[in-house]
Amino acid sequence: MGLLAGSNKELIVYDSNANKAVRTMQDGHFKHAHTVKWYEGSYGDSESYNTFFTASTDSTIKLWDLRVSKSSVRDFVGSGGAPGSGH
Repeated sequence: MGLLAGSNKELIVYDSNANKAVRTMQDGHFKHAHTVKWYEGSYGDSESYNTFFTASTDSTIKLWDLRVSKSSVRDFVGSGGAPGSGH
C-alpha cells in the first residue's frame, strides 16, 4: 500500500499489488498536504497499517484511520496560528 498527496488536495491510497487506487479522499487541509506518513505502531501491530498522518503548511497535522471514515479522526494545530490564517 502507498499513500499519495497532491496539490489538488486529494489523498489516494494506492494498492501496488493490484496496481490501482483503492480509496480517494479530500485531505481536509486549508493548504495542500506536503507530508504523508504511515503510523508505524508497535512491533507486530498489523492494525497500525490502517493509520497515517498528513502535515500541511497550514500548521496542522491530521491523523487518519482507514477503518473509520473518509475524514481525519484527529487534528493537531501548531503554534503558527489558526488553520487558514496564513501565519
